[in-house]
Amino acid sequence: MRFSPSEHLVAVAYGTNIDVFSSHTWTLLATLKGHKGVISAIAWSFDSIYLASTDKDGVMISWFMDEYAGYSKHVNNQGSIYTSILYEPSRQFIYACGPNVPLRIFDTDKISTSRQVLPELFSNPDYQLDPSKMYTRLDNQERVGTSLAHLIFRSF
Repeated sequence: MRFSPSEHLVAVAYGTNIDVFSSHTWTLLATLKGHKGVISAIAWSFDSIYLASTDKDGVMISWFMDEYAGYSKHVNNQGSIYTSILYEPSRQFIYACGPNVPLRIFDTDKISTSRQVLPELFSNPDYQLDPSKMYTRLDNQERVGTSLAHLIFRSF
C-alpha cells in the first residue's frame, strides 16, 4: 500500500492486481491489471501522475493515472525479483533493484527487455562503473530499450 505524494490517491497491491482509491472518500477508482506474477513493489512518481509496479516474474509496468492504463512494460529474465523501485524526478527513468538483481535504470519512454549483468563483474574489485555503457537490445534494427546496471548500489 502506498499513498501518492499528492496524498489524494492510494495504491494497494494484492496478488496480480493494484486497486487505486481516492484517499479522501476511499472510493475505488480503478483496478490495474496486467501482471501475471504476484506484485512485489509499487512506487509513485513525485507528481502522482504515474505509478510503477514490479512482479515476481521480473515484469515492471508503468501506469498512467489519468487513464488508469499501462503505458510502458519492461520484461526481465524470470526470477529477476525487484523489491524496491522508484521514479526519478523527471519521470523518464525508474530505478529498480532486488535481492538477486543489481540496481538498474529503466527508460519509461521505451519498451525493453533488460539483461542480467554478468556476476563476475561484481567480484572484480578493479571494475569501474562506466555510466556511458548502456545495455541495449536490438529488434529488427530498432532500439527497443535500455538498462544501465549500477554496480555500486547492488543489493544483496
